[in-house]
Amino acid sequence: MKRTLLLFVIAGITGLAVSCGSSPDQVSASRIVRQFNNYLKESAQDKSFVQVPVGKYELNDDDDRLQLRMLQAAGLITYKASRYPWWEKSVRYTRKPYQVTRYFYGYTYTDEEYRWVSEDVYTFEDHYIVQVALTQKGESLVVDSMPEPIEKKDKDLINKEVDPNKYAWNKVDLTEKWDVIENPFLPKETAKKAENTVEETHSSTTEKSQTANGQKDETERIDKKMYEAYKALSLDSHYVIMKGSGLKAVKARNIQINTKNGHPQATAEVILSTNGTSDAARILRRAEDGQKMLVPVTLTYYLDKGWVLDEKGDMPDDYDD
Repeated sequence: MKRTLLLFVIAGITGLAVSCGSSPDQVSASRIVRQFNNYLKESAQDKSFVQVPVGKYELNDDDDRLQLRMLQAAGLITYKASRYPWWEKSVRYTRKPYQVTRYFYGYTYTDEEYRWVSEDVYTFEDHYIVQVALTQKGESLVVDSMPEPIEKKDKDLINKEVDPNKYAWNKVDLTEKWDVIENPFLPKETAKKAENTVEETHSSTTEKSQTANGQKDETERIDKKMYEAYKALSLDSHYVIMKGSGLKAVKARNIQINTKNGHPQATAEVILSTNGTSDAARILRRAEDGQKMLVPVTLTYYLDKGWVLDEKGDMPDDYDD
């Protein structure tokens, strides 16, 4: 009777362990979703961010300035733009062909030669300087830094820390010191003169470089005051990091289990969805809540761990950083 009861208890515990764990014959969608969300968090891909330049800087792209005006309309920044346009006239030398007549024993023929000619070149310079500052609403989205992926360590392979200074060979100076033997064929004065020559050559090169940088600018400019005002500008800018969107696995589908090299493996498709999208991400990345994307995954079954997510397909561009 006692033996029967003992066998019954053991069988009950074993059945409980199997029911609470995972079976190589099946894997639940919720387990795949949970493991994928853990992967997103550990790899710092569960949230996206956008970078916005603030300060005073040059921005000549029309589309980029439009985005700043959209951020201003959203109440995230203040924006001001100034324009500095002017025309320039410069001289460009080009090598152009021309025809020449040649004579050879009473015969004439034409030949082609080249010469350098100068031509006037007209350039329209158009520069836009913007001043961008965060509003209180914009500052509420700013984060100090983007999260870094969590470095996963195999707990079975963690080594104890070792202090190398406790060993005798690390407590003493083991450097070998030998006398310097100079070249007996080269007099000391000659060697010193050679060193001075190298220094003089370096000094001469530096001086020529300074002379080349000091060449006179012969470009003619109409509305030169605009050019001078532009050159006198003092620009300063930096990037701030703003919250973008959240990303979460919401469903696993098309689950299949097969055996590869004698080991159970499962494949599935994980559906991801965005959430918590900020206006900054809507403007700069055209993001929105509820945007769906699909990622194929593979799981491997281990006797001691159960089903483990081990291969992930390509993540969306905004989240694979």
